Amino acid sequence: MKSSQWLAYSSLLFLVACTTTPPTDVDVDVRLEELGYHAGQAVTRISNYRLHSWKVVTAKAMILSTTPKHHYLVTFSSSCPELRSATAIAVRSGLRSLTRHDQIIVRSLPGVRRCQIDDLFKVSKIESKD
Repeated sequence: MKSSQWLAYSSLLFLVACTTTPPTDVDVDVRLEELGYHAGQAVTRISNYRLHSWKVVTAKAMILSTTPKHHYLVTFSSSCPELRSATAIAVRSGLRSLTRHDQIIVRSLPGVRRCQIDDLFKVSKIESKD
């Protein structure tokens, strides 16, 4: 392979790696606001939930929606960068309730990772001022 082709190829790989790296130093509250949410009170559990959707906030936080109108901020005890490239997630919990120290199982191209839940917060959408 010619050196110019190799340089172009390695630069492309570097750009792809950079664009999939989640922000680690971003404040969760700032990112929530950018996504149109506001954090509320901490909750000890999410009972009788169904996983509706999720959004990545940072490498250590995500929004888990149980219905189109019920959203929760889930923070992790350590970074979970695989969330950015997740193709699916699952929840490992007991008794149909999600609590602190349960796990979010993330499936992404590198494989499967278990992310330990640290805290749960109720979040609400920011109402537009229009």
